[in-house]
Amino acid sequence: MVRVEGDFPMNRFFKKIGLAVCLGWVFSSFLQAESVSVQTLSGETISGEWESGLPSGIRIRVEGDAREFSWETLARVQFSGEKAEKNVPFLLLRDGSFLGSPSWTLREGIFHDGEGEKERKIPLAEVKAVLFQPSALRQPEIRKAWEEILTEETSQDTLVALRDGKISHYRGEIREIQAETVPFWLDGEAIPIKRERILGLRFADLPEAKKFPAGVAILTDRRGNRYSVGKFQEGNASEVVFSLRCGEVFQLPVSEMVEMECTGGSQVFLRVADAESVKWLPFVSVPGMEDGREAFFAPKDGRSLNGSALSIGGKTYSHGFTASSRTELVFRLPDDARRFQAVVGMDDEVRPQGNVRLVIHADEKELFSGEITGSMPPQELDLEVAGASRLKILVDYGKNMDISDHLDFGNARILP
Repeated sequence: MVRVEGDFPMNRFFKKIGLAVCLGWVFSSFLQAESVSVQTLSGETISGEWESGLPSGIRIRVEGDAREFSWETLARVQFSGEKAEKNVPFLLLRDGSFLGSPSWTLREGIFHDGEGEKERKIPLAEVKAVLFQPSALRQPEIRKAWEEILTEETSQDTLVALRDGKISHYRGEIREIQAETVPFWLDGEAIPIKRERILGLRFADLPEAKKFPAGVAILTDRRGNRYSVGKFQEGNASEVVFSLRCGEVFQLPVSEMVEMECTGGSQVFLRVADAESVKWLPFVSVPGMEDGREAFFAPKDGRSLNGSALSIGGKTYSHGFTASSRTELVFRLPDDARRFQAVVGMDDEVRPQGNVRLVIHADEKELFSGEITGSMPPQELDLEVAGASRLKILVDYGKNMDISDHLDFGNARILP
């Protein structure tokens, strides 16, 4: 066996080749573009690779060609990542964002997140509430009570305690949040409460409600954070830079993104969850079956009654809801509301069956009244709502009564 020592030219050549191959593998792995699936408001789905976020929309690469989509045309952008549910404290910002971290503390009017190399700082004025135990909201009665506390008007801070599956709340003042306790000021005295005993904190309403600019997207990441994005800055294939509607600026690796629910700028998509009131009445009441029937026939956001994607006439819709007879939904309209638009039709799961009567009012004015059947093509509604304070949608019984009455409202939205 011949042993060759020294740095001969051939040795140096192979060393360079090996180094180049290694570096090429490292950089190709680092720069590998994220796969995305883009859904447009027209029902089209396009798959490609993420290229960048833009103030005007997004840019992706489809079969080697760059394509841009404006926010006004987008419904949803789905990334390859999956959200991991974590039971860590979440800040609920006044613009609708949720920011999670196990180490949130509050001092001198600023929330601090000590996790990671960069400390995040969020002003208290931007925070509506803190939820210390998100997993407790899996219990319907606790979730309902918490949501009621969030919607109440209050001039004082609220501490919501959790004990033996039941909650109680107290009005007072919250000046700081420590690593293990929350000093709760009540009648001039600070009472230290352990964080493990607190469901959440609801902060007092501001003297004047701050108005935020319209958002372009709701961005969800792998950690379960939910960002209400007001504007994107031009980014690249590996990182997005954006500001929340409340103004805070974030930088997020594209590899951490799960989905963007696009809100189209100034338009507002209607959701059952945001309705002022929802009523469903069965055609025939069956004693002992009310809860089960209501769970199935109650209107659903973003999916059919059977749990599938909303589909009308062969097109799927990320935004919208489905409703069966007899359902009445009432939505409070924004002050600048001008038009109500939606694509309506029987869900493809039940076509050509289904027959309903749809009636839509803006306050007391009737905007639409007509029969919709499973044999009819989808209808595009474009109704004037300027000056009205409420929109009422009634899906009433048709000729087939409650058989296959699965009416979808694709891209149901209010435009200014």
